[in-house]
Amino acid sequence: MNLPLSEAQTSAAEGRVIKISSYMDDPFVALSNIGRLDASKFGQDDNGHASLSSNRVSMIEEDFIYRRQRSDELDPGTFSRFAWNPWPIDSRSNNQGNFKFADETRFPLRETERDADGKVILKDGLQLWKPRDLHLAVTTAFAASNACRDAAESWAGRDIAWGPNNILEIESHAFIDFNAFYSPSARMLFLGVVPYRPRGETAVKMFETATSWDLVGHEAGHALHHDTTPGENLSQIKRRCGRHCATRSARGLCCQRHPAICTRQTL
Repeated sequence: MNLPLSEAQTSAAEGRVIKISSYMDDPFVALSNIGRLDASKFGQDDNGHASLSSNRVSMIEEDFIYRRQRSDELDPGTFSRFAWNPWPIDSRSNNQGNFKFADETRFPLRETERDADGKVILKDGLQLWKPRDLHLAVTTAFAASNACRDAAESWAGRDIAWGPNNILEIESHAFIDFNAFYSPSARMLFLGVVPYRPRGETAVKMFETATSWDLVGHEAGHALHHDTTPGENLSQIKRRCGRHCATRSARGLCCQRHPAICTRQTL
């Protein structure tokens, strides 16, 4: 049974903070870190349990994983459903009332459901991937996006809104690609997942781009750019974001680590 948020604050969270695991660097570089966020950053379900759906950042999952169609397919460049989403839809805390997931697999395998003949099983035309009880991508994206906004507001000296109703929604397993983007029209973040085969190995593994703190912070920065320049149209936003991406590929310079570099050029 999950602990109510009020209990989590005094037991697992040691006061008014809640433990949360995240990658401060991408998982190829360093192990995950156990940090703490103020309890006010989290949401609550109807029973008072902490969740990663707050009045500021909301982690959401669709039922499907999408893939961009290739040039030889019916609708090149468009995204279509490819597989059922195997990651947890529930963003509530663990049984200890926090978001500490220190023992998760660092480089999980990409596993698909197969029949007796070894063929990939399809359900309603979509691949079935084996369920993945993994949370570090979601917790990293939640912590990084909150840190990005905190840094921008600290430098600006004022509140900064983003997303519809001041809530930035983030899909951490949206599509298959080594990519992520902020959508100015939806005002949301969409993060990809990447199947890859390490050199010299036969097993296919899965990299979740949401486990990269800097990548998430970079895209969260676009959300901040958008809502601090409301007079710009979508094409202007895309051009300006493209310039910032090209000159600051390490989003950490624009976020928690050196917030003034980014916000000075934005606010």
